[in-house]
Amino acid sequence: MPALIDPAYEPCVAARPARFETALQDDWWDVVTVQVYQGSTFANDMAALNTVIDAVERGPGGATTRVMLYSPWPRRDVDYDGTWHEMLPSVDDDTTTRHSLQYLRSLADAISTQRQREVGIIPVAEVLGRLRGELMIGDAGTEWIYRDAEHASHFGRYVVIASTLTALLAEPLPDDFSSRDYFVADGVTDLVVDSLSEGEESLIRDTAWQVMQDIAEVDVARGPGWWCP
Repeated sequence: MPALIDPAYEPCVAARPARFETALQDDWWDVVTVQVYQGSTFANDMAALNTVIDAVERGPGGATTRVMLYSPWPRRDVDYDGTWHEMLPSVDDDTTTRHSLQYLRSLADAISTQRQREVGIIPVAEVLGRLRGELMIGDAGTEWIYRDAEHASHFGRYVVIASTLTALLAEPLPDDFSSRDYFVADGVTDLVVDSLSEGEESLIRDTAWQVMQDIAEVDVARGPGWWCP
């Protein structure tokens, strides 16, 4: 996150290049998601989050714009359980950034308390972790979610989308949330005939919802977007 607020940072979206301050302050946003990345510390991540939230609150949406931490999945070549489920004795300012549930929970809790606004998490890594081994796509085996060492395949991206929407809506996705429709909309026509089966799609939707209840502690009666781990 500190790289994002570095004055030297150059946007990589060519269609509408603008630094995050301009984008967040000039437009209305329902939700702003932020992803932590390696090479930083808890204190620096907190400072970066504060800078992002300052810009969010100067925008048209103000305090109504929700802020959520997106959990990246561990790389293909690292130990999933040792990364996502790593447990440290404590997390403090000097703790190096981790791709772990404990780290994200600590960061969400600290920034929520400091800013007096709920900052939730989108625990994609947990959803993907529970699905590993459950789905076998083609010849890819349990690694079907990846297209290389660290990026999701089209199937993996469908899981990411399903997980993210479930977290944002705080409710199960409808039965007609189809991978076929997603692939067509994304222009991946070569995969349309190989879309996930209804049973596989149902497993993904059910797993995403179960994770939100287990980790994000969703209280449906209170509506979407309020929770903080």
